[in-house]
Amino acid sequence: MYKLISLEKRFEKKQQLLSILTFNVNASFIIIFTAFLILPVLSVAQNKSDFLDQLTFKEKINFNSYTKIYETDDIYTVRQIDSLIKKEALPLSRQVVSQGFSQKFYWLYFKAPRTTHPKKKLLLELNNPFIDKVELYEKTDTRFTKIGFGGDRNRAFSDRNYINRRFIFPINNNPKAIGYYLMIDKRNASVSFPIYLWNKRSFENFEIKQNLYYGIFFVVLCFVSFLAIIAGIITRRSLFLYYGTYTFFIILYLFTTLGFSYQYLYPQSHHFNNYSRVILIILITVSSTLFLNKFLNIATSIPVIVKAFKIINILLTISILSWVCFTDLYQSYTVWLLNIIYILIFCVFILAFIAAFKTYKTKRTNAIVFFIAFSFPVLGAIAYIGIEYGIIEESFFPLNPIFLGVGLEVIILSVAIINQSFKMYDQKVHFENENSRLSSSNETLKELSYTLERKLNTKLNPTILLKSKAVLKIEDIQYIKSDGPYLEFFMTTKTSPEIDRQTLKWALNNLPSDSFVQIHRSYIVNKKQVKVLKASELILFDNTKLKVSRSFKKNIEHFKSQ
Repeated sequence: MYKLISLEKRFEKKQQLLSILTFNVNASFIIIFTAFLILPVLSVAQNKSDFLDQLTFKEKINFNSYTKIYETDDIYTVRQIDSLIKKEALPLSRQVVSQGFSQKFYWLYFKAPRTTHPKKKLLLELNNPFIDKVELYEKTDTRFTKIGFGGDRNRAFSDRNYINRRFIFPINNNPKAIGYYLMIDKRNASVSFPIYLWNKRSFENFEIKQNLYYGIFFVVLCFVSFLAIIAGIITRRSLFLYYGTYTFFIILYLFTTLGFSYQYLYPQSHHFNNYSRVILIILITVSSTLFLNKFLNIATSIPVIVKAFKIINILLTISILSWVCFTDLYQSYTVWLLNIIYILIFCVFILAFIAAFKTYKTKRTNAIVFFIAFSFPVLGAIAYIGIEYGIIEESFFPLNPIFLGVGLEVIILSVAIINQSFKMYDQKVHFENENSRLSSSNETLKELSYTLERKLNTKLNPTILLKSKAVLKIEDIQYIKSDGPYLEFFMTTKTSPEIDRQTLKWALNNLPSDSFVQIHRSYIVNKKQVKVLKASELILFDNTKLKVSRSFKKNIEHFKSQ
């Protein structure tokens, strides 16, 4: 009974903790969902203007439509570029934000913007944290002045002239400025250069709000990942561990894509920053195959797909090792290696969807969750690849499409995992209750069996059971002595008495009356052990002498008559 009460208390505590956990998780998902609704609004908040000479915007404008894009195969100075443009020897490039994979240098030219308030400070934002080298030149009638620089190749993060995760360049409304040249070097990779012109004060206020938002967003995601890993450790379920790991790599990828990793995690490691996203995409893919294997139970239903996952994971791991061991070679063939990696990731998507179709009958709920959740990152990845190859304009999306897709995927999968964990917990509670009930029944059966066995043994070989669980043969008892709340059982088979917390009355009720008789308020004697019977005392076969009190002499007389 005590065990059942303590078990019920444990269940109550677990239910209280579970309710608290449920509240925290639900609150987390509300924050994430709200964030996804707010962020696109924050990201595209702008006041467009059709007049470059008299800008009246309050926050920012998309500035790409005011620029002219040129490309060159070789590096030139800004003066040489200006000369080639004047001579019309340098034709315009495609006037799009996303140029796809390229081996060229890009020069963006725009006229000096004028505002209705000449003293108002402006900022030019290049919203791509992954540019190898970028320089901004101011052109006047007589000279070219470098007014901004940055890049993540051969430069530490602190070398930037304006410390920010993107590339920001101040423009100070110089009345002598005719125009500006922005040089962008991003060879051996996909090139995109979304540009925005900001009111400086608006930009600084917006940065504070956006960074606060991102901070909350990533804290919530880390909380989800941490909960999954802790749940995996406590329950010893690899499903939760793999999901926590998968979510953690997604967090790192999003953190890196936004440019925060280079700013906070490895600001001096410019070389690693160039390839960190590729490595994280590989880690996300590998961890996703491990998670899906458990989530859809692919190993038991479709072992062929598990083998295919293993082969792809090995190839992706080799690609990471090749970057570590052969950095220069990796840099030379980056485009080819990226194409191979994208093909392998695409194969993972195809195999995952095939596995979901195959397991639909046995794991219907999980399969439906998979189709819904993984559709978002797949669409995001397709859109991002389109941007990488210059097929889709990056400005079409308010946010990185992978960021949106993966974030929505994490929300859906987390809800599904939490729901599954609740079901597992309910099953566990049910099994524990059932086990407790069976244990209680088993204890009752044991007691009943013990009682029946004792009765049977008493008939065949009479015994008495003490509180101390000692079992004494009745025929071996010489006499019983009362000592306060205790009884001392003197046996023919032992040199020292067996002591138990009982009364003489209890002993008389549990011993056969034809064999045992009370001769004193402190003694009970076994008739069969008496050798000599006198008026005031008894002598046993081992020569022990016991006094007989007056009040119990009639028992002796009865004894004599027998």
